[in-house]
Amino acid sequence: MKTNFRNIAILIFSLLLAYILVATYLVYDDYKVSLNQTIKTSVRYGQYKSDEISSYLNSSVQTANTIGNMLASAREKYGYDLIPFVEQSLQTLCIDNPQFASITVTWEFSAVCKSWSRPYGRLVMKAYMLDGRPKIIKDTVDLEGEYVSENYYQMKNGSMHTLFTSPEINTNDYISHAESQLCTSIATRIMLHDTFIGIVEAELPLSHIAKALDIMPPDYAGKPFIIASNGKIYCHSNKDLDRTNFLDAYADIEKDDEVAQSLTESLVCSTDYRDRDGNKSHITLIPITVKDSGKPWTLVSEIHYSRIVKQTIRKIMPYFLLSFLGLCIMVFFTLTFVRKSSNPMQQASLMLNYIDRGEYDKVEHLESSDEEINTFYKSLNIFAEKIQKTTQFARSIGSGDLNIKYEIDSQNALDAALIDMQKNLQHAREEEENRKAENEKLSWSQNGLAQLGEYLRMSNIDISEFAFNVISFLVKYVGALQGGIFISEEQEGTKYLSLKAAYAFDRKKQLEGRVEFGESLVGRCAIEGKTIFLTDIPDGYLYITSGLGENKPRCLLLVPLVFEDEVHGVIEIASIKMIEEYQITFFNSVAERIASSISNIKKNINTAELLEKFRTQSDELAFRETEIQKSLAGIKESRAEIGKLQYETEAILDALADTCIITRYDINAVVHDLRDKTLDVTGYKRSDIVGHSLREILALTKNDMENFDKFWDEIIKGKKKSRKFTRGEQLYRETFTLIKNDEGQPYKVISVAIPV
Repeated sequence: MKTNFRNIAILIFSLLLAYILVATYLVYDDYKVSLNQTIKTSVRYGQYKSDEISSYLNSSVQTANTIGNMLASAREKYGYDLIPFVEQSLQTLCIDNPQFASITVTWEFSAVCKSWSRPYGRLVMKAYMLDGRPKIIKDTVDLEGEYVSENYYQMKNGSMHTLFTSPEINTNDYISHAESQLCTSIATRIMLHDTFIGIVEAELPLSHIAKALDIMPPDYAGKPFIIASNGKIYCHSNKDLDRTNFLDAYADIEKDDEVAQSLTESLVCSTDYRDRDGNKSHITLIPITVKDSGKPWTLVSEIHYSRIVKQTIRKIMPYFLLSFLGLCIMVFFTLTFVRKSSNPMQQASLMLNYIDRGEYDKVEHLESSDEEINTFYKSLNIFAEKIQKTTQFARSIGSGDLNIKYEIDSQNALDAALIDMQKNLQHAREEEENRKAENEKLSWSQNGLAQLGEYLRMSNIDISEFAFNVISFLVKYVGALQGGIFISEEQEGTKYLSLKAAYAFDRKKQLEGRVEFGESLVGRCAIEGKTIFLTDIPDGYLYITSGLGENKPRCLLLVPLVFEDEVHGVIEIASIKMIEEYQITFFNSVAERIASSISNIKKNINTAELLEKFRTQSDELAFRETEIQKSLAGIKESRAEIGKLQYETEAILDALADTCIITRYDINAVVHDLRDKTLDVTGYKRSDIVGHSLREILALTKNDMENFDKFWDEIIKGKKKSRKFTRGEQLYRETFTLIKNDEGQPYKVISVAIPV
């Protein structure tokens, strides 16, 4: 019985703990949802009010502009006799525009007085309503000089077009009946034929904006107020904060760079704020912009988190009461059930012990005359059968049979877990197979790069042979049936694409050996510099011939060969089977390497042509020198020919020296001659190299010297050798060639260094 009571206590404690955790989660979740919704609603309504206030202020600016244009027209029409008309107009404007506390017109004195010739002096005419009637007062100011720092003179000088001031107390001290109130001023210039003649200034009571802020929807949880351009707070619900500096009242916000940026650059921003009492709030700043004005106003929406918490608790409290009542009912029925089931527990416990030890042969079928207990026994019997099935299923899974079927009458948590385990194991097996497939794809790409690298490393100056080796390898490796490689060439200043090699090409239409940039798919791929992959091949563009006849390819792949931002060619592959994404990636990865090799081959071809011409002329020179020795009679003519050949040889060497470094060595590696136009750039002197041994120039260590001697011996034996070195910031590849005399003995060594 003690065990039963302990189990009951644990059950009740677990239910209470679960209830508390769920309730806490629901409160927190509802609080977060309410907080986010409240913030979004406040920002939306704040933006709406900001637009409403901006519209109100901008319409006032438009009205002031209209009044200014009207007064400018009156000055043009009435000349210097316009004051009576202006007075009548101001009275009418005060009656028609009750939203203005006053309307002030400031004239340049020279615009209303013909005899006034000084560049300063103003006539001020202020109109306002008093006891339901319009009143006008006039005054003259600055007749002895002007104050350049005033806003009026900034507008006069053109540095300001529209003046929008911060709210100030309008006392109208010169009128005893006027009320004191906060007003902001909007002023615009009066221009006559691009000449400044005065300003129109309208005073707007801040009470209009305060009323607009008071009219907010019921679901708006914020407390809006205004920050004027002077940084002070207006229309705040806390009157103690009215007309105080915002960064003083909300001191901690000054550390927030985003808020400071919002106040100066008219940006919307939100931030959390904790006041001196520790109360947390959310503040949103929304700009209020006035056209052609300076620093804007800002509407601030402040939401107290404590208010949202109270709303959340008040909303969720009925659910708490109902759930607690349900918990009590559940506990009551649990106690009743435990009390009624305590008698047969020992027999059931024995059965469960057998099941726990796996002794299923000792498990007996339980029955009882009591209907409720018999129902419990039936459940235990069913449970025992399920455990046996589950054990057998788990053992099959453990032996690796993941496809075994698990048939049950009704699925419980354990069944679901075992089935999930089976699915997870099947998924793990599938993932392992997928991983193996990805590794095979990666290995395929790496092997392809390695095999293609063998072709790219071959020293080859025959670009057609190089192109055929590359395209035939790629077509075979990717499993396609045909392909071609187009190389960019230039003729008479025009670049075009030439088909240098094709593998099993058989187009229905005439195959052009020359393709212009932008022409057909090949030209389009070259001019765009992007890979093109098509599965919908245009009719008649390409056919593949096989033992089954002619077939339209299933896909077409065109890859540009780009190196150092220059297109050197295009590869075109057609295939009956679909080219996979990883194969396209492989083509994109090798395209730049192929383009680099093509670029080097082009440079080698040009260099080889020049070198061949140089060798040919050198051979001719040697032959003619021998002929001269045999025939003294024609020595003058031979010398002339030799001189001509020497001149041509020197010209060729000079041409090569524009892009290459040409060096002559004796058989002991001493430099006899050097043609190198990069000496002036790198700072070397010719005397630092000519007459010195290459071993001395390289300043070799003992180990490097032994390697150099081996390197130079192989050159003297007639083996062509090369090395790489850096001159300034340029990397060069230097090739050494041995030259023999008429007797076949080593005579000298010539090297040509080509920039890589």
